[in-house]
Amino acid sequence: MDIIIRNLDVKSVAKLDEMAKKKGISRQEFLKNYIETLSVLDTIRENDNRYIDLVNQMAFVIKENTNVLSQIRIDFILED
Repeated sequence: MDIIIRNLDVKSVAKLDEMAKKKGISRQEFLKNYIETLSVLDTIRENDNRYIDLVNQMAFVIKENTNVLSQIRIDFILED
């Protein structure tokens, strides 16, 4: 599918050309990659947020386990 964008600023187009050149690709390929990435950005952010939540949950569980193990250690030391 084609997308046509009209009336872009000359400086903006020059900057896009420069960015594409640095990557060794054409402006068209650069913009195609950028738009395709943009189309899935929300999904990527959502997955990142889920991952952060999971890491935080795991950190909490590890901390709780450490506390329980420390208490068990204290209980056994006191019993000896």
